[in-house]
Amino acid sequence: MKKFSALLIVFVLFGLLGVSFASSSNNNNNKYPPVFNDREKLPDATTGKSYSYEFSVNGSGNITFSIKYGRLPRGLELRWGEIRGTPTEAGDFTFTITAKNSAGSASQKFRLKVKAVKPKISGSLKKGTVGQSYRDYLSVEGSEPITWRVDSKLPRGITFSEGVFSGKPLESWNGYITVRATNSAGYDQKRIKLTINYPAGSKYKNKKKK
Repeated sequence: MKKFSALLIVFVLFGLLGVSFASSSNNNNNKYPPVFNDREKLPDATTGKSYSYEFSVNGSGNITFSIKYGRLPRGLELRWGEIRGTPTEAGDFTFTITAKNSAGSASQKFRLKVKAVKPKISGSLKKGTVGQSYRDYLSVEGSEPITWRVDSKLPRGITFSEGVFSGKPLESWNGYITVRATNSAGYDQKRIKLTINYPAGSKYKNKKKK
């Protein structure tokens, strides 16, 4: 009888151990490393416009994401498996994203194109006075970098740089000046009126409109 009881205890212990091993084996089998389902080429973004892309990844448990190689365009960030933000620079960007959990990790290379926005010039110029300091500017919207140029003659004493007219005019002026702003997406051109008069009471006559 004692032998039977001892054998019964042994069988019960082995049975419990077997259940424990099986449970442990099942838990290990239920852990899957991450797998990306995304294409290498991500949807295009545009500077100045909100962008969001969430990666599709299979895998068990908590998955963390990080950038292994390369970088995102300025204005975008990677958070919780999603790229989001508002890009401020145009171009073609390549980077590698790593997804990791307790079962392993996976890395994949991605490409993202950020399109540029054509420049758009706005604003007008105030009147100036001969012999007095002058400074005024035009505004522009569009993707950087933007280069400026003036395609018309300027009044003597006035210079133009990066959208800014400045100096001390040496002559009367009443006409239009053509300016152009250019970036990688194209250009915008605008005719701007500029009037420079002699001081009140001057013996000189102001120029008529050109």
